[in-house]
Amino acid sequence: MYNCAVSNIYEPLVFEEIERHLHKYENKLRPRWAFGCLYGVYKTNAGTSKGIQFFQNEVVKQIHELCKIIV
Repeated sequence: MYNCAVSNIYEPLVFEEIERHLHKYENKLRPRWAFGCLYGVYKTNAGTSKGIQFFQNEVVKQIHELCKIIV
């Protein structure tokens, strides 16, 4: 998702396929992956509100870990 956004590739099928399996990723995404997915969803506008909400929640759950990586 992040790579799609960075490369300016608008491919909704990629986002749809990932969003169909979000339940598999709950509490399993690393902080950078969750943030990258959220960035990809926002930049490409290819995700659904369900996907946005999921990745927002994952980022919020792991914000402390993200801050360690950034600093």
